[in-house]
Amino acid sequence: TGIYFSPTSTGNVLDNVIVQYAGETYRLSHYDPAVSGPSTYYQTFSSLYLDLASVSLSNSAIAHGHGVGINVYQGTATITGNGISDLQSGSQVIATYTGAYRGYGVYSYVASVNVTGNVIADNGYIGVYAVGGSSPTLANNAFTNNAGYAAYLGTSPSASSGNNTASGNGINGIGIVTTVATNTTWPYSNLPYVINGVTVNQST
Repeated sequence: TGIYFSPTSTGNVLDNVIVQYAGETYRLSHYDPAVSGPSTYYQTFSSLYLDLASVSLSNSAIAHGHGVGINVYQGTATITGNGISDLQSGSQVIATYTGAYRGYGVYSYVASVNVTGNVIADNGYIGVYAVGGSSPTLANNAFTNNAGYAAYLGTSPSASSGNNTASGNGINGIGIVTTVATNTTWPYSNLPYVINGVTVNQST
């Protein structure tokens, strides 16, 4: 991992920085959902890892790493005006375990993320993946040549989302799988929503 932000870190601001060729394995105190492996495989492959931490990242470049560019685990991230590119998929054996990592530009797990005005390109899997936590904001981003979806959400996007572009991705759209508990209006998007599973509660 290039830079690890611990749960006790504060005042984390990165502006005009370059993080390249990061993502060497780093041992955590818990399982990383972005890595496919046994639940006891406490390794991450990330250029930036936010472990219940809050970080502001702007006007920077995250590129050519293994696994996730910006990995937000139960933290908060404001990601604005960056280039996030060429994050690579692969696997690594440690002891008797094999961990498979995927090239996500941004991975958010039970977190709060605002991803605005970035170029997210040439990554080995999905541009932005968010599951759990508060509704992510995706606005004014350019998704280009990512191997999978431009973005994939496990919750509804925030009302501030929109005006994203996508070209050359595996799927030029925003995949969604979520549960709708109340009357819900998704924000207008010039990218199509690709519904992979929406559960509507009986009382809705």
